[in-house]
Amino acid sequence: ADAVASLREPLDSTVSGASRRLRALTALSGSLTDPLGPEDAANVVEQQALSALGATSAVVVTLGVFPRLGPSTDRPPELGAHPTLHVVHAIGLRAEVNAALDDLPLDAPVPFAEVARLGEPLFLSSEAELRRYPDWGTAMIGSGARAAAVVPVWANGELRGVLGLSWPEPHSFDEDERAFVLTLGVMCAQAIMRAHL
Repeated sequence: ADAVASLREPLDSTVSGASRRLRALTALSGSLTDPLGPEDAANVVEQQALSALGATSAVVVTLGVFPRLGPSTDRPPELGAHPTLHVVHAIGLRAEVNAALDDLPLDAPVPFAEVARLGEPLFLSSEAELRRYPDWGTAMIGSGARAAAVVPVWANGELRGVLGLSWPEPHSFDEDERAFVLTLGVMCAQAIMRAHL
């Protein structure tokens, strides 16, 4: 009986994690049909991310003006002018970390700017990986973070911003979690776009 229980325990935790993520997406879909402002839309996404993933902080930054007006191009908005990231909403971040992310240039040596430049997600599973970005990593570790996920926020095929999450312990990101965080990024962009419209 003990052997069966020990085999079932990892399966139960996997199922409960998947179930939690599914419930979060369902709740998020329902919430985002309500008329929300951009900050409220970001807040709803962040709250569901924290709840479903056990993260302790979340931040949404947009790339330049959101939504961008004018014809679509293959590169991010404002690239080549004076591109900066702007904090839309944050939960659980120290004020100084939050302030450092606002009006951040796209060539800054931090994961948010890297993700905004390249459009590729970053999953930093340990303190050592956070330290690949010295100033930002030190600030995040000082805030209690030991792992982070930073993913692009896409809308209508264009990179519009970045969603960042952090955890208080080292965290290995399985394929389902990575897919969930990327889905949150898409839902966040759509919600903020609707809020602006």
